[in-house]
Amino acid sequence: MTISGWYNHFYMKRDYLIIFLALIFLLSLVSCVPEAKKRRGFAERPCLDCHKTMEQEFNKKLIHKPFQERACESCHLRHGKMPVKSFVVRGERLLCSTCHTDFAKKLDSLKYPHSVLKGNEGKCIPCHAPHSSDIKALIKADINGLCINCHDKKDYEKTFRHKPVNEDCLICHDPHGAQNDSTLKEDESSLCKRCHNYSDQKFINSHERYPVENHKCSGCHDVHSAEIKGLLRRNVHRPVAEIKCSSCHNIPEVSLKAKGVELCYGCHEKQRKEYEKKHVHPPVAEGNCLACHDPHASDFRAITVKQGNDLCINCHKEKPDLKVSNLHRPVKEGCTVCHDPHGSDYPAYLSAQKNEVCFNCHAGVKNEKGFSMHEPFKKQDCLSCHNPHGSNSSLLFVLPGAGLCYKCHDEKKYFDVYIHKPIQDGKCLDCHRGHFANNARLLKEGVNDICKRCHEGVYTSVPHDKGHKPFRDNRCNDCHVPHVSPSQALTKASGAELCYRCHASIKKGLDTSTFKHMPLEEGDCVSCHSPHGTAIKSQLRADINTVCLTCHGKLSVKSEFKGHIERENINCLSCHEPHFSKKGSLLVKDEPGLCRTCHKDTENLARLHRSKLADINKCLECHEPHRTEKKSLIRGITHKPFEGNRCEVCHK
Repeated sequence: MTISGWYNHFYMKRDYLIIFLALIFLLSLVSCVPEAKKRRGFAERPCLDCHKTMEQEFNKKLIHKPFQERACESCHLRHGKMPVKSFVVRGERLLCSTCHTDFAKKLDSLKYPHSVLKGNEGKCIPCHAPHSSDIKALIKADINGLCINCHDKKDYEKTFRHKPVNEDCLICHDPHGAQNDSTLKEDESSLCKRCHNYSDQKFINSHERYPVENHKCSGCHDVHSAEIKGLLRRNVHRPVAEIKCSSCHNIPEVSLKAKGVELCYGCHEKQRKEYEKKHVHPPVAEGNCLACHDPHASDFRAITVKQGNDLCINCHKEKPDLKVSNLHRPVKEGCTVCHDPHGSDYPAYLSAQKNEVCFNCHAGVKNEKGFSMHEPFKKQDCLSCHNPHGSNSSLLFVLPGAGLCYKCHDEKKYFDVYIHKPIQDGKCLDCHRGHFANNARLLKEGVNDICKRCHEGVYTSVPHDKGHKPFRDNRCNDCHVPHVSPSQALTKASGAELCYRCHASIKKGLDTSTFKHMPLEEGDCVSCHSPHGTAIKSQLRADINTVCLTCHGKLSVKSEFKGHIERENINCLSCHEPHFSKKGSLLVKDEPGLCRTCHKDTENLARLHRSKLADINKCLECHEPHRTEKKSLIRGITHKPFEGNRCEVCHK
């Protein structure tokens, strides 16, 4: 074999080997692929398998094309486990526009679209059934019945009705929108001309040759229904009612006989002087009566162009704020209850002096008087506290809670460590009247009666004849301040300093004594005494021994033998002063003189002590003063000869 032949043979074998190895590799990959698993979850099913109630929609005369073709997903997204009505396009109007493209373009070009269709969030379903209907254009109900779902029915049911109202709203209106206001198919004059012959002599005479074709019929007529024959509006200008257009107009050119307000003064001469008052409403001053009044007819009193407050808000948009939660009743009834709409000699066009306006309704308040009177009320300055139009606070207050009072009363004076709860809650009127009172400081009742409202428990727990004198005499203010205090319980001074105002002798004794009871030294009189009183002498919180043992608890441990504090007819105060003393342990006398007060010389005592008591100087060397485990109050640890009464072992 030649060298070239050997090379060709070698490379051929190499190619076969590479192909073989590649096949082995691919087979190994295939063997590693896991066996295909079954798909989890719900398999797709026709919508009507679940929504079976929708089957009955196919029985109606007209069926929406996507629904007829069972193409639910033309409009809806599949919701799977979650029962959520989700559209393929958000917003009903935009969804419908995906198919009704020509209609969508037309709707966008309209100057006055039907309000239900305005904007991208506009809705078609209020009028159209989305799946099927028995009425043309998939309308949900007959057209008039459908319109009344949104439009107030009573506006179409007055005594005299316009013929189209009884027949079909769409005679005059386009259901989706129009280039004319109120979605009218044509401008008013042209639309009315369809049914009303303007050239008919009867029609001309009834309008006194007024060229109605160039004007709006709705100026005098209610276009739907009315209580006056001829569909005239509720309030008609007298010349119109009497068909005397020539009272104001030159006929047939319809020009006015005079300019502006001078035309009105032709009949309303009496009002001329009223309009020359100190404060004249700008429209009147400008001679622009038509800013507020319609020259022909209106559904509103005084032939105004809008009803009540809606008329005023045309100009007075920011003030007053009528969105508050508590509106003054006259504001609800109409601004003219308090204001003259034309002119007044009083500011803000008020119908009387500022406070007299208030007293027109609040007549009883005017003559209210008492022992104390609130300064604003005394000056009859109602608006210092009340908003005349409305407020988010009760009683029309200009500020809520105590904020109103702080307009005059310095707020800093009502802030301290301890604040009376009514002050903290901003409820000054819990205790005080706003106008006047028969008690000092505008209090609703006497001081104690006011306090009793909340602190009834204090009064019922203390026998009145046993109480602390200020409490007994109904003088809460002797000790407490009514609003704020740096001291607990709103006291006028801290701790014992308050008590010393009356109990000066205690203070004097304390200052001159060597030994002082710790609670008193710390100014804590109420540890032992109730500040209001108890049935126990000196207003103690309990009997004297119980009070003492509250702190001196170790002395309460009982033993086999009675101690001093368990004896009858004696108590802690038999030996101790309660407040201060010049003697140690607050004793009333020095030892042994104190002991001799009760323990007199007897043969038995002389025998036990081996001497007379008068010769003994220290009782407490052998005896405990309160109680012990041993008889005769002998101390716990004693010398053995002493225990055997063998004094002679040590003593002569």
